[in-house]
Order: sequence, then C-alpha cells, then structure tokens
Amino acid sequence: MVQNTSNGGYLGTMALRPITEHWTVLAFVGGGIDPGGYSNFWR
Repeated sequence: MVQNTSNGGYLGTMALRPITEHWTVLAFVGGGIDPGGYSNFWR
C-alpha cells in the first residue's frame, strides 16, 4: 500500500449577477496551490 498525503488548498468564489429580468450571469473563479510546487487557476 502507498501512502498519499497532501497539504494543499483551494480557494474560490461564485457570483450571480442579473443582467435583465429574465437573464442572470453565473461566474466561478478559483485556484489551488500545493507545497510541492503544483498550482492551478480555473474560471
């Protein structure tokens, strides 16, 4: 058996913004980082 540990973390946010009475924009943005040098960004 192989032990797998991670001390990384993720941070993100979500937003809802109405454009008109019938349309709303939904947006996500975030990122992650790991002490081993791995990082990412998503939207």
